[in-house]
Amino acid sequence: IISLCTVVEPIGSEANHPAGAAAMVVPGLSTCTSVSGAPRGVLRSVAPRPVAGGSRCPLSEQGAQGALVAAATGATLAAASLGRPRRAASRGCRARSVLRVIGSSADARVTGRPAKEEEKRLNPADGELYTFRQLERWGDRFPMSEAETRFHWERLCSPLVNGKPVAPQSQVHDPEVAERKEQWNKVFKTRSLSHMWSVADAGHVHSISGALYMVLGLAQLLDVSGQVIFGWEAHVPVALATATLFVGAVNAASGMQSALLAKSPEDLFQILGLGPNGNLKSGGFVNTCVFFFILSYQAVRVLPSFPVFLQPLDSLIGLLAFLATMHTAAILNGWVNKQAVHRVDTVFLPPLLNLPVAWHLLMDGQTWVEELSARYPGWPEAFFMANCTLAWSASMVTFVLSLHERRVVSLEMRNGIMLGFPFVVFAIICARVGSLIPEWFQDDFWTIFTLSAPGN
Repeated sequence: IISLCTVVEPIGSEANHPAGAAAMVVPGLSTCTSVSGAPRGVLRSVAPRPVAGGSRCPLSEQGAQGALVAAATGATLAAASLGRPRRAASRGCRARSVLRVIGSSADARVTGRPAKEEEKRLNPADGELYTFRQLERWGDRFPMSEAETRFHWERLCSPLVNGKPVAPQSQVHDPEVAERKEQWNKVFKTRSLSHMWSVADAGHVHSISGALYMVLGLAQLLDVSGQVIFGWEAHVPVALATATLFVGAVNAASGMQSALLAKSPEDLFQILGLGPNGNLKSGGFVNTCVFFFILSYQAVRVLPSFPVFLQPLDSLIGLLAFLATMHTAAILNGWVNKQAVHRVDTVFLPPLLNLPVAWHLLMDGQTWVEELSARYPGWPEAFFMANCTLAWSASMVTFVLSLHERRVVSLEMRNGIMLGFPFVVFAIICARVGSLIPEWFQDDFWTIFTLSAPGN
């Protein structure tokens, strides 16, 4: 290339040639080839001729033709730099005119394109396959610079392995991406629910009844939410809601199978989570099951169809509610002693809200039910709905604890659900009670806490 003599004659210059083409000598090169009157970027070979101040080129005509391809690079670049510049219709137009001459390997070297021009990758922006050239045209719509297109191709577009997209190599070995993925999986990754299917569950009664109760209870909760938000009429009849409580009772009873049955007083204290060797996990489960039966009884107790011969159970259920509340405090105190729960988290016990109901069942019974029903016509429906919803939410909290115990969900997800879910349920109950008994949020506000008719 150094020995080649080249004359580039751009269009529109008439300084040196009467025929309308100017001679331009590339510095450092003698001249033996002329381009006259040809469009910019196109060369044609002519016979060697002398140049003023120089000697005849030693190259033969065949040699000049053989060197034409190599000369095209310098000639086209010189013409592009010294001639009148034109704005290209698309990015990189001038570079591509040179690349067509020197070949695809130089194409990859000049523009940074991949050597495999036909390689396709999956574009995550639209889910389509593109070559790099096609991705450039796709990026012109935004527009994207060449560096941005290259970054998009290498870091975001997924290459194909056996016809299937895989993660870009840069992402696979990117420590930051790997760390974010690890943190995400630590919190949100779940395992199959098949881990909840235990051979210790006789006939899988507990699993089947739990799944059925979860679906029916969720339908009832959504129905109550629709009544609060949209003001529609109840779609779940009282009979179906009562049947849902029965399914939940089967689920709670089947959870206390032979593995939890005590063979001695010492075993009973251990199962209840009492004493220095008490099992706090089993004690908490037993406590939840007991409260489920208490809430279920309180729900059906205010129905007009409640059997009269079961009314004497009021005193027993009231006493059991007091004992269950004390048992809850003992379980939480055990967790505090093990430093698994902070003392401040046990200042307020949710079962304390049920103490007024337990007191009235223990002391008043049917008289209390009749007085509140006469004073507030919407109270039986509100009380039934509240107890059904609380019983279902308590069962769901126990289910979430079991999911974490079987390593189906992470500790962070368990804590998030147990913290947020009760607040949502409590808000729905308050909103529904407010629509059924508006007096409680006006003049008779304290009745919410005492559940005693004004004047008593």
